[in-house]
Amino acid sequence: DGQYTVKTENSLNDVWANKQGSAGEINMLLLGILQQLEIEAHPVLVSLRGTGSPITKDPIFEQFDHVMVWANLDGEEMLMDVYDPYLELGWPRFEALNGQAWVGDPEDPRWIDLEVPKMSRKISVDMKIATDGMAQVRIKSTMDGYDAQHGRYLLSTQREPWHGPLMNT
Repeated sequence: DGQYTVKTENSLNDVWANKQGSAGEINMLLLGILQQLEIEAHPVLVSLRGTGSPITKDPIFEQFDHVMVWANLDGEEMLMDVYDPYLELGWPRFEALNGQAWVGDPEDPRWIDLEVPKMSRKISVDMKIATDGMAQVRIKSTMDGYDAQHGRYLLSTQREPWHGPLMNT
């Protein structure tokens, strides 16, 4: 529903049934599902970028705006943040990458670093100009990470390949 929360305002059964909830509630559903599957998973509390860096001396609960999920998937640690089908699994929302986050592991509570992963965008153009002055152009774009998020969205909205002139003169 576009809201960030650390606490659940609604029962998770209601969130599931209504297919709508805050970001925190949806991530808590994910946490519950992973734990039911006997996958090691814990809540991760984060202060969003707009509210300043967290105070790491003590995990003061009031400083956190959002909850994500830390999971151990076959020995690989992964942060999960359900919100955008066009973002790779393990890439939290960009607003959550605010330096550090608190993992609520009862056996090993700890701060973890949240760094912005490397992103890249590469564009290549192959152009052939015919004798009549018309050009054939092939554009190839490769995007990784957060740059790829928007590209995946655009591809999902494209109905068919584009062929033809950019504009008629």
